[in-house]
Amino acid sequence: MSDVAYHFTAGVLNHARAFTAVSCPTYNSYQGLLAQGDLADFSWAPILVIWGKNNHSAMLRLPLNRRCLENRAVDMSCNPYLCAALHLAAGLEGIEQKADPGDPINLDVYQMSRRDLHKAGIATLPPTLLHALEAFEEDPLVEEALGTEFKEIFLKQKMGEWNRDFFHVSDEQREQMLTHI
Repeated sequence: MSDVAYHFTAGVLNHARAFTAVSCPTYNSYQGLLAQGDLADFSWAPILVIWGKNNHSAMLRLPLNRRCLENRAVDMSCNPYLCAALHLAAGLEGIEQKADPGDPINLDVYQMSRRDLHKAGIATLPPTLLHALEAFEEDPLVEEALGTEFKEIFLKQKMGEWNRDFFHVSDEQREQMLTHI
């Protein structure tokens, strides 16, 4: 890959937490971005903000068999135009600043402990829509790329969805809580 591709990748990594609100835009999107399964600290989801050459545990991949940047943390419910706009804005900023994505991480990061990840400076994607919206609101690139009016409308709409879905108690949850008291 060219230096331009690496700078583009760095830009995307630098803004990954903020545009997760657009690439994973629903309450349910984050069900797949949580450590789950048989091991408490294990997840097959690309929850770590890293890149690798052909590493399926990385959020971003630059596969060896084709020239592309693959973001594995995009939910099928996203608006592809908004998602692409933010990726392009972040990537172009990375190119302008000649940002460095660091060395690729080509090992299985799923096997690293939380302590090891922290020591390595590896960040995680937001664990909930609320956290993603907070990152979205704080990142100046979002407003630059999408405009102030759209940013405010998006935040208002998505915060309404968060409040509706987070505070809802289903019949199944109510039954489960009442039978385990």
